[in-house]
Amino acid sequence: MKEDNFDKRDPVNTPIHQEDTVNEAVSSEACEQDLHAVESEKNSENLNTGRYISENETYGGKPTTLKGRLENFWYHYKWHTVVGIALLLISAILFTQMATTPEYDVNMIYAGGYTFSRQEKDGEVPYLTALKSLARVVYDYNGDGEVNINLNDHYVLTAEEITALKESGNTDINEYRIKTDFEDLNTNIIADGYHVILMSEAVYRDYSERYTEELFVNLTSYAPEGAELSYADSTCRAVYLKDLPFGDTPELCNLPDDTVLCLRNKTVSLTFGGSKDEDFKRGEEIIRRILSFR
Repeated sequence: MKEDNFDKRDPVNTPIHQEDTVNEAVSSEACEQDLHAVESEKNSENLNTGRYISENETYGGKPTTLKGRLENFWYHYKWHTVVGIALLLISAILFTQMATTPEYDVNMIYAGGYTFSRQEKDGEVPYLTALKSLARVVYDYNGDGEVNINLNDHYVLTAEEITALKESGNTDINEYRIKTDFEDLNTNIIADGYHVILMSEAVYRDYSERYTEELFVNLTSYAPEGAELSYADSTCRAVYLKDLPFGDTPELCNLPDDTVLCLRNKTVSLTFGGSKDEDFKRGEEIIRRILSFR
């Protein structure tokens, strides 16, 4: 009996093997085409949404190179990074300002029609010259080896003074600055630490009338024994600076003749319970040194 020409070890004949191979090749090609179609659809969708597709990113995976990882991080955390850097810069600036701002030994106020220029004139800066004169009656209270004074000056004129200037033909009046400086003065004059005050007589009378409580302290007890001082009124709460030897010091000698020296009362303050004892005592000591200056 003649045997068939088929391999007995394989129950499937050869022609069928060839057909399966063809089918597998077609199936593999179809899968690859499907994969490309999915990737193309994914890229199209990401482009429509504005997402940047890195060349280092593979479908269904994460970037494998440093460049790809950086691009992926920037895409997901761009605004977080920008805000974080901005906050760091602001913090650095504030820290630098705090580190370079001196700790003042005392705060003082000037309020009137005179301006301490910050521009150099004849080799001197008037504002700094005034600080040097004031430093002659101020101690190094904080012990940092320097005498640092904060002179908060306000260019202010009363309504009567403005009217008088206009009637005299003076049209160079910055009423906006006067208004804003008056608003600042209303706060600073009762703020903590501000007790030694130089002001025009008109501004002094304006504030004295506005406050029912005594805003300024009687100065007779701070004057040297036997001293004859020229007070602005019978309350003895304001003394004319021009009649004091201290009024002849550099730059302060340029203040108008109606400038008076006052000591703000401790009990009148923005802080509940009044100003700190330490601040008021410094103010008292400075007033004594100014009145006894020779």
